[in-house]
Amino acid sequence: MRRVRVVLGFAAVVCAFSALSAPAFAAKEKPKPVFGKFVASTSGAIKGIGSVEALKLGPYTFTGKEETAGQGNFGPICGSLKSKGMVVAGEFEDLLQNLSFKNCVAYRKIEHSQVKEAVKVNLKLALEFHSNHSAVAGQSEESEAHILPGSSVTFKGRKSSCVVVIPEQTLPIKAKEKPEAEYEAAGYETEEESLAGEKRLEAKYGPVRKRLDIEMSFKKIKSLMQVTPECVYPKSENGPGEEGSYNKETNNVEFGNGILEAEVEEITLKNGNLSFVEAPEA
Repeated sequence: MRRVRVVLGFAAVVCAFSALSAPAFAAKEKPKPVFGKFVASTSGAIKGIGSVEALKLGPYTFTGKEETAGQGNFGPICGSLKSKGMVVAGEFEDLLQNLSFKNCVAYRKIEHSQVKEAVKVNLKLALEFHSNHSAVAGQSEESEAHILPGSSVTFKGRKSSCVVVIPEQTLPIKAKEKPEAEYEAAGYETEEESLAGEKRLEAKYGPVRKRLDIEMSFKKIKSLMQVTPECVYPKSENGPGEEGSYNKETNNVEFGNGILEAEVEEITLKNGNLSFVEAPEA
């Protein structure tokens, strides 16, 4: 399999002006920059698999190491990461992916104790990726996929549980105010598999089968932890009180220190090709 790396430069590639000039008295609109586009050869479902390098939500840091009775490392941060979505044939600048994290290991402090216990949680997160390398988390307007308006994770301990909510937000945060800029929070690769000599597959996909890879590195993810009689907000020396801020009106602890570093590979379009093509140089 031959992999083609798509690297986008820092200089924006500007769309060409319309052949029809605007009236002299009209204000000229700033042309929209284009850094590249996703391309689907047909409409249909897409699926991918991935891995998590780093994950932190609210006061919980995921390590993948369940140190129980000195057993050491029990595996990766999450047991599995899968993605799915829908695309329509053609070129587009937004790509929706529903990410499913399974058996992710995090730690929580036991109340009134210095002991920490490992908890395993599952998480679903909807990410809409953009060709300028930003991404929108949470609700999406895609009509062909089921998208949660936000995601919640329940951390269940031996005697209590805490719920952490990830609200709708733009990643990175500055991308919402300056969408015309290029960001490197997400990177896209096209995998190409040669189908030479396989006539049946060549007739269906062409000389190569194309799949998409996405690398993401998001920081300052916002999250909320609901305060309940079971889920307290300790402000001890090493407690989450040093990182979060309590909101009396909502009775939530608000965090802005979340991290997600992950990769989703071989995002495959059923019966078609899915790729990312960088914009031509000016």
